[in-house]
Amino acid sequence: MRILTLILALLLQTGQPAASELDIIELNNRTAEEIIPLLQPLLNPDESLSGRGFQLILKADAARQSQIRSLVSKLDRAAAQLMISVFQGSERDLRSLGIDAGIRYQDNNTDVRTGSDASPGAGTSIGFKGKHAQVTGKVISTKARMQDNPVYRLRITEGTAGYISTGKSIPYFSGNVYQQRGQNLVESSVAYKDVTSGFYVKPRLNGNRVTLDISPRRDSLDPSRAGAINTRSATTTISGTLGQWIPLGGTSTQMKRSTSGPGKHYSTQDRYSESIWIKAEKVQ
Repeated sequence: MRILTLILALLLQTGQPAASELDIIELNNRTAEEIIPLLQPLLNPDESLSGRGFQLILKADAARQSQIRSLVSKLDRAAAQLMISVFQGSERDLRSLGIDAGIRYQDNNTDVRTGSDASPGAGTSIGFKGKHAQVTGKVISTKARMQDNPVYRLRITEGTAGYISTGKSIPYFSGNVYQQRGQNLVESSVAYKDVTSGFYVKPRLNGNRVTLDISPRRDSLDPSRAGAINTRSATTTISGTLGQWIPLGGTSTQMKRSTSGPGKHYSTQDRYSESIWIKAEKVQ
């Protein structure tokens, strides 16, 4: 009888689930507010996860605590530092930008290099060195477009948003009309408002892939109301490879010109496409 009682007690203990315990997990790089939303969908109904700042409070059995700790250690990595570059121009301009940045090919018999010349406005130097000959030259036109369409750069931390903008300050008149000794007087002043075009960018990394949340913003003067500024914004998400230029969108312009006269006819056609390009690179 005593043996039967012991067996029944053992069976009852074995059938009971493991008791939940509280565990405090210290974070080093990411905050609890960043980690909790990632882990919440993975919790069992009898488990809970909370926290604040750089501490997590986990309620789960010992085996699950070990699993969740392993996940936290993988998620709690230091956020990468990224350099965001933005360029506006045609694909041809972008190729010129690539040459201007410097390219080199080298093997046992050949050494081909392209890169920026040190003197201002000199363009790009190109060198070819073979086994029995050496040639150098310059491409004069590559920098002219870069001066009109500069590359804007912004250094930000992964997971945070940064803003890149271009624009100018527009003066506008404001004043008050009041009466003094029967006369109408005007008290005037000139103020300035910033009219800008730009966008917020928030990068996220997954290996060598980058996802960019883009929120463009454009301010423009309202032609119907003096001093008023219209603001437009939108949000989109794009992805690509680190170090690769990604097109955001752009415009295409086509112009035709014709000239006719006695015994002659001239016709020309110009087409120009301009896009906004963005690139994300890891920096130390």
